[in-house]
Amino acid sequence: MASLQNHTTSRLSRLSIQASLACLVLTFGLSVSHAASVTECGDTICFTWDDTALSIFGTPSIVGDKIIFDPTTFAAISLNGEGVVTTNATVNITIDVMEGYTLDSMSLAEAGDYFLWGTNSAVSVGGQLRVRDDADTLLVTDAITASGPFDIYNTPYDLTTHNWDASANVSLAGAEWNGVTQVVMKIENILSAYTVPSDNSGALQAFIEKKEVGVEVDIVTTVIPVPAAAWLFGSGLLGLLGVARRRM
Repeated sequence: MASLQNHTTSRLSRLSIQASLACLVLTFGLSVSHAASVTECGDTICFTWDDTALSIFGTPSIVGDKIIFDPTTFAAISLNGEGVVTTNATVNITIDVMEGYTLDSMSLAEAGDYFLWGTNSAVSVGGQLRVRDDADTLLVTDAITASGPFDIYNTPYDLTTHNWDASANVSLAGAEWNGVTQVVMKIENILSAYTVPSDNSGALQAFIEKKEVGVEVDIVTTVIPVPAAAWLFGSGLLGLLGVARRRM
């Protein structure tokens, strides 16, 4: 009887261990599958990103050598003296250049709309475009700057929106970037809305939304020089052909 009980206990222990291992494998497998790396290629470069880390940017699309985001929930709203309300997100994109090309520059353009109720409300846009090489020894940055002021004020309860746009540009044309075929591009985006806390004059609202973000990568064709040995070999071959013709 004791032997049967021991056998049953041992069998249950093994089943418990197997079940635990199966759960661990399932959990690990699910976590790995959810953290998928996505690569899509344009005309001369390939973009790679983690599809679980896109935040409110949304899934991008690739057109030529441009990556485009169309966010639908990237907004900041401040109501009736709420003070400063900020929404921000950052995304990392790895860029690989196809053989025969070299990175030259990157240009970011983004756009959206806004509205303001009363002069005691305000909105703003900011952030940064950052590009570093894969060895993390080179870095260039540029601030995302709006093309004009946010100075159109609506009367309270008027929801008419007004367009805005902003940009940033970085150059990779310096000699130190020669031979760099992979870089990491970081897009940091910030939206802020503000209504004055001490204003009790009536309805206040500040609203700003980002509707599109695009980064175009400019490349130049790499001229691959012919090695001196190849020139010498070609010259020698031509010389031998000339001698052979004279002998004929």
